Amino acid sequence: MSPALHQAHYRILDTALCLASDSEQLLELFDRDYALFRTADAGGEADLSIKARFNGPGGPSLNFRRTVGAGDQVGEQSLDGHPTPVHHAWQWVTQTLFDSLQGYLLLHAAVVVRNRRAVILAGPPGTGKTTLALALAGSGFTLFSDEICPIHRRSGRVHPFPRSLWVIDEEGGAGAGGGQGVMKGGKRPMNPSSLADTKKWEETSEPGLLVILDPGPTAGVVGRLVVGTRERGWEPLLDDVTRLHPGIVVTRPKAGVAEFHLDYPRGNGLAAALAGLLETHRDCLLNNFVTETARPDFQRAPVLEPVPAHRAAFGLLPGLKQRVDSPGQGVDAGSAGLLKELIEHFSKAACFRLTVGRLDEEVPMVRKLALEATGEAETGN
Repeated sequence: MSPALHQAHYRILDTALCLASDSEQLLELFDRDYALFRTADAGGEADLSIKARFNGPGGPSLNFRRTVGAGDQVGEQSLDGHPTPVHHAWQWVTQTLFDSLQGYLLLHAAVVVRNRRAVILAGPPGTGKTTLALALAGSGFTLFSDEICPIHRRSGRVHPFPRSLWVIDEEGGAGAGGGQGVMKGGKRPMNPSSLADTKKWEETSEPGLLVILDPGPTAGVVGRLVVGTRERGWEPLLDDVTRLHPGIVVTRPKAGVAEFHLDYPRGNGLAAALAGLLETHRDCLLNNFVTETARPDFQRAPVLEPVPAHRAAFGLLPGLKQRVDSPGQGVDAGSAGLLKELIEHFSKAACFRLTVGRLDEEVPMVRKLALEATGEAETGN
């Protein structure tokens, strides 16, 4: 007899989600990001229903049913043999949700708003989007999101997306110890309602300013494998990693927390080789996920330059959260169609590229642009 399923319900933009699992940990992981979207069970059929089972016959698996778009769609994903099935399921659920939000383009960007005009800060991880957004939020702007910017595809309006913020953990906050997965990439979750006027989340905004954060020509973007391990038994894994390639850099972002960043140069088959090592050392793992991070020089002077909308839009394409051209899912217009759509959305916005540098110079620079874009002079704060 299979274990009973726990359920949680959410309203995320225009999509009703029902998430069910026999693992309470999966629900806790998802709720950690999306607690502010949680709703009571309305009794109707959800637009997206996902079930994840980790116990019982057949091995761990995920399946979904989606009723948005053209008819019902169903899918299934086996988790059998994965070293960390619950955390892999968490990532799969998140991506499936993003693919289901077909009425929106989900940009990888932070958003703050003033006078119903949105200031959008886009760029790869490590370029300081959250830091700049929090600085603006502390000086009269309303925080809409620190990582995801939803643009309604028909209206072009920017919608709030109050998912939990992930900030660098300086003090070993709640749950930071023991490598239990509460940390993510050396960061801890923060409730965005502590930084914003939540009544403003009932509004939408017109794009006013788009700043593409550029790590610079010498910064480089590397692959990053974030690994959470058990408190014991991780040393052989790291020994094997360091012998794999001289270009791999291993760091431990927080003392006392069994979480490690494995930064590796892209190419050379290193991603596959690292995946093989994770399988070999699966017994010591609690979670792992792959991302990319930039390595800019934050000691140099930042450089700001205006760019036309088509160049700014081209810089947004790599960061789209939906999978492009995934059959029957998400965004299906192709890269050329998406580029045209983004150009239209930002044709009336002020667009700039910021080659990042010293933060104490960046903040006033971006704030001045933001005030101008939202209809105020520097003295109007």
